[in-house]
Amino acid sequence: QSFHRTMTQVADRETIVGDFEDVDLELLGKKYRLQRRGNEFWVEMEDPEWQATPQSPLALRVQRRIGLLTGSHHMQVYWVPSRAGNAQNIFPFAWLIADQRWVPFHNTFLRDPAIAPTRHIWNVNCINCHSTGGQPRPDAKTRTVDTRVGELGIACEACHGTAHEHIRANQSPLRRYQLHSNAKPDSTIVNPERLPAKVSSQVCGQCHGIKWIPNREDWIQNGFRY
Repeated sequence: QSFHRTMTQVADRETIVGDFEDVDLELLGKKYRLQRRGNEFWVEMEDPEWQATPQSPLALRVQRRIGLLTGSHHMQVYWVPSRAGNAQNIFPFAWLIADQRWVPFHNTFLRDPAIAPTRHIWNVNCINCHSTGGQPRPDAKTRTVDTRVGELGIACEACHGTAHEHIRANQSPLRRYQLHSNAKPDSTIVNPERLPAKVSSQVCGQCHGIKWIPNREDWIQNGFRY
């Protein structure tokens, strides 16, 4: 029931809160057309992966279905599929839930206003904290990504650790009743409330304090090992 669980979701009628009812938006001279088609949400826009060439100096307009969304508390950010494997490119507007309006995504974070909007890819950015067991897995040779996650959203194991042994051990009702009656902690799972303050802070800090990733080459293939 927490907002953690809904921080990354597949885009559909049950999860999207933004207005897609034939909406026209414009940003930096580029136009966007939003539409809802049944249970699907689409945007007509310049091809985000287009690169100018002498033969094709003008960007092609394409239609892309919204694939994923992140956020469900203050705002929602939307992602469109890429041709580079399962990469997800950002849609450059975010929906402010309280204000019920679209705003440019690059204006939703504190940043130098002189810096031009940059390209964001869910697979190598938001995956850090908005999924569970995320592995970006880009391939430099093919310039594609084959991203994997344990679960979309911030699920139980993101804070409580892997649960194989916990599930196996607690198949026994007797064990569960004994733990409850003795008020003893369950050694097969991590409970941040029972950890020393420093370690408990590390559990939260793996997302809420993230800035630099040590051994980034290992992380990019295997995700966090904490």
